[in-house]
Amino acid sequence: MSKAEGLLLFYDRCGGADKFAGQHELAARIVGMLGFLPLAIEQAAAYIQSRVDLPLAKFIEQYKDRRNTIWSKTPMPWDYKATVYTTWEMSFELLDSSHIRFGRSYRFRER
Repeated sequence: MSKAEGLLLFYDRCGGADKFAGQHELAARIVGMLGFLPLAIEQAAAYIQSRVDLPLAKFIEQYKDRRNTIWSKTPMPWDYKATVYTTWEMSFELLDSSHIRFGRSYRFRER
């Protein structure tokens, strides 16, 4: 996916570019950090919306912190898995404990 397509997807899933006026560079940074991968972009946008429009700078900070925590304990696979797995884990943090027990039993991770 191109950068432009990634940004369109991101803004579409977050409710439009107008919600993040003046933050185009941060949105582009997020899309780039996610490797222009549609699944990771979808997950990040859903996470941002579920946190009542989390500021993009805060998402970047949380994503980097979470990524570092996850990957300090896990062998580093190729980038796609790292990107999607990080956004997947961030989304799980938002669920209550009953959903977590259900969801984690269906999580996938190649070793």
